[in-house]
Amino acid sequence: MRQSGRAFSMIELLVVISLAAVLIAILLPAFAGSRSTALRIISASQLRQIGLHFGEYVHETGGYPFAGEGVFYPGACEGVRISFGYWGADLHWPSLVLSDQQYDAYNSYLLAPRAIRNPEMCGHPTSYIYSRSFLARPANWRSGEAPDPSLLRGVRDADIAHPSGKALLWDWELPYLPRELVFQGRDLAEKTPILFVDMHVKERAPHEATAPVQSRMRPEPPQRLHDTPGGVAGVDF
Repeated sequence: MRQSGRAFSMIELLVVISLAAVLIAILLPAFAGSRSTALRIISASQLRQIGLHFGEYVHETGGYPFAGEGVFYPGACEGVRISFGYWGADLHWPSLVLSDQQYDAYNSYLLAPRAIRNPEMCGHPTSYIYSRSFLARPANWRSGEAPDPSLLRGVRDADIAHPSGKALLWDWELPYLPRELVFQGRDLAEKTPILFVDMHVKERAPHEATAPVQSRMRPEPPQRLHDTPGGVAGVDF
């Protein structure tokens, strides 16, 4: 009887172990999903903080940031000054918006949770991309018209027709997702925190935004949120 009792206990133990393994397999994705949701919230919060800096910049300068040709700006590494191409402001915008001191103080807001960078890059590039719609006049996105270099200048609040529907910045990286990102063509097919011009943040999938049009001054294939019909005068969502 003792032997059969011991055998029965071993069977029970195996059953318990099997059930525990099944429960772990079921619960782990749920825990991972909860963790990912929490990190999305942090990313959205950081976008709101960035929005405050954009608001200050627009208030002080009267317009949205764009790069001057041949101008050197604060880099991510202390004491470093950098220059970049005109359209490079989409990821170099911190150099335009933040002073050297602000760059150091707010560098932690510029990377989404779990983002990894080479230490030599000092946190560059940021996880939050700036819509190229703000780097040229709205007429730049009127299809069928000839290139016009005079369109390459920043925009003002008065140019923005739909502040609650035009994306300003968004998390392009999503490093906290437990899988590879999904794209449709050139556009991110994942829901990501997006900061709109009116400073509200909402999760939307860029590939669901208004279909883009070709820029008159940028020959690369168009992307949603960047190449909105009408530029900042248009609507993304």
